[in-house]
Amino acid sequence: MATDAQQLRQRFLLLGAGTVLALLLLLAVVAGNAANAYLRQQAQDRGRDVVIRAASAVTAYLHERRREAEALAASPSIVAVAKTASQNAVKQKLPQYDVPTLERLFSRTRELGGGPDVGSYLTDYTSHSDFVRILLTESHGYSVMGSERAAAFAHGDEPWWQSTWSQGEYVSSPESDRESGVLSMEYDVVVRPNRMVQPSGVLKAVFPLEQLRVLIAGATLGDRAYLEVVDNRGAMVTAPNGRDLLKIDSIATSVPRADTAVAVSVSTAQGDELVTAAPTNDGAWRVLLRQPAAKAYAGAAKAQRAIWLGALALLLVSVGMLWGLGGWLNQRVTEPVREAGRIAGRIAAGDLSVTVAGTRERTAEVAELISSIQSMVVALRRLVGAIRSAADESAAMASE
Repeated sequence: MATDAQQLRQRFLLLGAGTVLALLLLLAVVAGNAANAYLRQQAQDRGRDVVIRAASAVTAYLHERRREAEALAASPSIVAVAKTASQNAVKQKLPQYDVPTLERLFSRTRELGGGPDVGSYLTDYTSHSDFVRILLTESHGYSVMGSERAAAFAHGDEPWWQSTWSQGEYVSSPESDRESGVLSMEYDVVVRPNRMVQPSGVLKAVFPLEQLRVLIAGATLGDRAYLEVVDNRGAMVTAPNGRDLLKIDSIATSVPRADTAVAVSVSTAQGDELVTAAPTNDGAWRVLLRQPAAKAYAGAAKAQRAIWLGALALLLVSVGMLWGLGGWLNQRVTEPVREAGRIAGRIAAGDLSVTVAGTRERTAEVAELISSIQSMVVALRRLVGAIRSAADESAAMASE
């Protein structure tokens, strides 16, 4: 009986623990995968929000510089100076000379000049503007004046001037400025009061790109995450390390181009990275948010680990509860039934002196069974007593 009870208890524990383990494993897998997928998506969405805001800031800044250059080129004083300088160049028959001759003739000033007031205005303009250099040329490409001494006098055969004169504007690629040595770009526009008037010259405005790094530096990023801006070739316009400027970023070439923000995982020599990209500068450039995948998805991994630890703790609690339930069933059901079996065995062997203990905890049904056995023992004792009395009386009568 004891062995059967122990086996029953073990089977109960094994069956209960196996069922709980299977359910908790299923729950942990489903909940862990769902939490992991949700938090990974959240990390990607946060990255998209960051690059979209940064891309908007970059685009707005570049548009402001373009509008500023256009407004400056359309100012009446600039238009008047360019027109007068063009007329003076014709009067002096400068178009008849070749470029080397012109450079020799104007080697001292390298400009035609157009009045000290406008010259002072352009020089002062760069002190309170993002433009670091402004150059005004007339309709033949000759330097009129600028914020500083021009590098040459004749610019009519240079690609930037020809492109601006024919198309109305020219936007250069980011490059290291020859004058200042910093990374910069230029917006060149024709000089005219409105589009209905023939241009009278070209205005060249150069501005550094350091402000872009300042604009995107205020973004709230994750652990070991950083932003960078790359041009259409994948060259870095901004970078955490200034020595990497204009270097081709291999990661940028691996990220597909799209009209909206995209997030992809890219394998690098340092491990997987989560790279989020968004177009900027009217789609010509892109803003990249780079972060190690382990750091970007740290929340997802932590949540999944917490779910598994919670499932393990719940499993231990469940096993403990099953163990306690098994002990309770053994005390309230199994042991009383075993006791009833022992009593029944002694009664079957003819021992009617057995007594049933009344202090053990039992269920109502088992208590009723034990009470019935006790009543049966009392009845049997009476019956045996009656039989003995009858036997004694029969023996006495036989003796008489």
